Amino acid sequence: MSSFLGLPSKKIKEWIKSHCPKTVISFDDGTAEIFDWKGELTSQMLIDAGLKSNDTTWLRNPVEVRIGWNVTKIGDYTFSACTNLKYVMIPDEVIYIGYAAFYECTNISTMVIGDGVVDIGGYAFYGCGGITKINLSNSLMSIGDYAFTLCNGLTTISLPDGVSSIGSYMFYNCSNLTNVTIGKGVTTIGSSAFGGCSNLRDVTLPINLKTINGSAFRNCSSIESMRIPNSVTSIGDNTFTDCVKLESLIFLGKTTA
Repeated sequence: MSSFLGLPSKKIKEWIKSHCPKTVISFDDGTAEIFDWKGELTSQMLIDAGLKSNDTTWLRNPVEVRIGWNVTKIGDYTFSACTNLKYVMIPDEVIYIGYAAFYECTNISTMVIGDGVVDIGGYAFYGCGGITKINLSNSLMSIGDYAFTLCNGLTTISLPDGVSSIGSYMFYNCSNLTNVTIGKGVTTIGSSAFGGCSNLRDVTLPINLKTINGSAFRNCSSIESMRIPNSVTSIGDNTFTDCVKLESLIFLGKTTA
């Protein structure tokens, strides 16, 4: 946006701060800007700004969201079902992305996540099928269950070393995911974590992995081989069920019932 109320773009924010009492502003071009707010960005703030009704129905469904540097948390359900949303930029200052924060934002194509994010809540990006790439920061330590379920646009993902577990159904039915790099800090892969990833071919398991829970790779019908490190002591039921192309499974560890 080059101008607003006759002001050049660099003066827009200054004008808004001096004339508007709200910290969330929605523009007619579909841009929503959050500025001058310290702490957690919540769904209620978007209701107060007129973007949502009290029943959380979107009244002004933004296409682009710019989040200011003072925001440190994105609250639960904040942008849930914002179906027009295409572009999101999360600054380095944000450390937490809440439960279902971007749930079924089906048209997001660009998601920029800052380097400060430590925790991504469950269902945070569930059903965001338009996202083709997500760069996860090296600061990341925790990702909730179902966080990326049905993100069908994803083709590759790299989990940083600080993450200790892959939650249940985390990448379930990410049907175009072909390559996964799992950080060396991961010790547990949750139930059905990669279930239904029918195009997944390349998975490198970390040397400290201990547990692969049931159905973790079920219906990964493109995997042809997998090497399981000797640190693994437990593999759950149906882990490789319907992996119809799996021909080579090299396992050096011990199993427990």
